Amino acid sequence: MSNDPSTDSFADRVTREPNLPAAVTSGSRLDPVDYADAFRTTSAATHGWSSRRWAEHVLASARPLTRAQLVAGWLTLGLTVAPGRAERVLGWTVQSQDIDRTLLGARSVLGMRAELVFARHQDAWWFGTRLALDTALARAAWRTVEPIHLGAVQRLLEDANARLVVDGD
Repeated sequence: MSNDPSTDSFADRVTREPNLPAAVTSGSRLDPVDYADAFRTTSAATHGWSSRRWAEHVLASARPLTRAQLVAGWLTLGLTVAPGRAERVLGWTVQSQDIDRTLLGARSVLGMRAELVFARHQDAWWFGTRLALDTALARAAWRTVEPIHLGAVQRLLEDANARLVVDGD
């Protein structure tokens, strides 16, 4: 793979970052945040897209098996998601949105509050998971799921980029 950022393979690469930019997390309803991750990617094919369109492309337009696996994983964590509702993205409630940022939220019966952040910042798309783990059960469940989650997010975003090339979404 070339290190030339002008090539599509480099530009569409998904990278894990240490943190979401502060501008991306403004408006978050979580306090405290016990877990956060951040991923960044770029794609010329999404020029002019809103953050909601990017969120729907990544989650709701994922391959059927991927969608089923995501929902099954969320339900395993006790998250209350309701796919198919207009005010939601693959079951996650839209907590806030503007052209550059969509914030999705869900709560878990295990004592977890979760946010998914989809944002455009400095010519890149950012995705982040933010969690408040309010109980010992939620913390134990997340310790088990975290390594699976990180790989799943990486693959989900890589697949979203690949579908842009194949489907021309």
